[in-house]
Amino acid sequence: MQFLRRKEWEEEERRRQEEERRRQEEEARRQEERLFREEEVLGSFRRGLLVEAGGLQKSQGVSRPWISSYFLFLGQNQSERSACDL
Repeated sequence: MQFLRRKEWEEEERRRQEEERRRQEEEARRQEERLFREEEVLGSFRRGLLVEAGGLQKSQGVSRPWISSYFLFLGQNQSERSACDL
């Protein structure tokens, strides 16, 4: 009789451990999927920022030589206006 109880207890314990292992594996899988989705969203966000930054650089890419020549041009126009006012 005691042998049968011990066998039943061992079997029940084995089932509990197996169920606990399955729950832990399922939780680990869920966490892995959530992390993967978060990384995908973050990667997409980063790619969007890079595209936007590249577009801004191209569309508003004003170089230092351009700025320098623009202010020289403004300075020349300003001195021509002063000469015309005299």
